[in-house]
Amino acid sequence: MKRDQFVTALETFFKGPRPYRHLSVWHGEADDLMSLLPAGRARALNLFQVATELNRHPLARDEANELLHDALRLQLRDWYAGGAKAHPVLVATGCELLARYQVGLQPFYEVLTDYSMIILVCSAEDAAYDPKGRLPGYVRCEPGATLTYLSRLVEDNHVIEAS
Repeated sequence: MKRDQFVTALETFFKGPRPYRHLSVWHGEADDLMSLLPAGRARALNLFQVATELNRHPLARDEANELLHDALRLQLRDWYAGGAKAHPVLVATGCELLARYQVGLQPFYEVLTDYSMIILVCSAEDAAYDPKGRLPGYVRCEPGATLTYLSRLVEDNHVIEAS
């Protein structure tokens, strides 16, 4: 989906409920996205902050997946119970954690209604990062991994190109 199509979809969304779940990936910068949203109608959720509040430090990838999944579910339920009507759009940043630990989108879908929208931000700057040989040989860098992972989990037309 192109930016102008998304702006049109936003206008339609704010006019009333739509009979489908609004979960999208924004391929661009969070500040740019927030500038498109009506003042006071969106709330930000930083997944890195959610990770800092885990009750223990995971030792393995599977454990990290489980802990993040559970913490995310609690944060999303709090958003839904505490003001999803006042702030119907949730903008999630730090989505690299979802890709890194293979956390699915089920917690997001559990709280979505016809009246709410969740947008996962995948920084275009991060996706275009090129280390140009600055990393040791044993380190593998996949700059587009977050966008690839999230794109596979949402419907085809729900990846929004900001530029």
